[in-house]
Amino acid sequence: MGSEDREVRVKQYEKARAVYAARKAVIAEKGLDEKVAAKDTVLRNLGAKLKKARSRVKAIEATEAYVKEVAQKETKIKKKGSKGKKKAKTPAGGGKDSKGTKGTKGTKGKKK
Repeated sequence: MGSEDREVRVKQYEKARAVYAARKAVIAEKGLDEKVAAKDTVLRNLGAKLKKARSRVKAIEATEAYVKEVAQKETKIKKKGSKGKKKAKTPAGGGKDSKGTKGTKGTKGKKK
C-alpha cells in the first residue's frame, strides 16, 4: 500500500511542515504576537496535521528498526546454532517408550 511506504510518509511530513511554516510566516507578517498566533485555528489545525505526520514517520522508523533487530538476532542464532549443533541420535529402542510399547499412552483400562 503506497500510503504505508516510508517515502510517502516523509513527503507528507515535509509538505505539512512547509504549509505550517508558510502560515506562521503569514501571521508574522501581520505583526500578530505569540498569544494571537497560538489561538489561530488554521495554524493549530496545521500543527495537528504536522504532529500526525511526524508520528507516522516515527512509527515506520520504529518498525524498521525492530525488523532489523530481529533479523540480526536470527542470523546470530543461525550462526551459533550451525557451529555447535550435531545430529541427535535416536534412542536405542527405535522411538519406543521405556516399557517397550509404542504409542499406548492413555489407553490404561480401555478395552481393545
